[in-house]
Amino acid sequence: MSKDGQLTAATAKSIMDEMNRKGYDVYYDHGEPSNSNVGKIVSSVVKKYRRGDELGQLDIAIVKKDSNDIVALIEIEETNDRPKTLLSDVFGTLTGNFISLPGRDGSTVEDLTTLIILAKVKNTKIEMNMSAKKLCWQSPLWEREIHK
Repeated sequence: MSKDGQLTAATAKSIMDEMNRKGYDVYYDHGEPSNSNVGKIVSSVVKKYRRGDELGQLDIAIVKKDSNDIVALIEIEETNDRPKTLLSDVFGTLTGNFISLPGRDGSTVEDLTTLIILAKVKNTKIEMNMSAKKLCWQSPLWEREIHK
């Protein structure tokens, strides 16, 4: 695993047990490839994507067990804090019709899916500006289901 993915893997592992107890599966990138929940999480315009169909890649997906209901999509931007990169993460996800998870094709983003973008900010000026704004929209499902 690359150094850039260490925070993503650690975050996913830290929430996995609790989410499983609450009836959710946690999929994530940047982990041990032999784990069936580890692999690319891709936003695309087609159900079965090829490399050219990718609009963006995400780090963590929380999905209701035995369904395609995606409760949360999480991108942890570890490499840089440029606004262009953060906007690309957001719009690459939102313009896709489907989310492909490890071992599963074609889950969809619904009205009740929460998109969370986290960034390691190095520029203090950007950090102060960003902290004054709400960076993630939280759906009623996230509040009702996850934070019981």
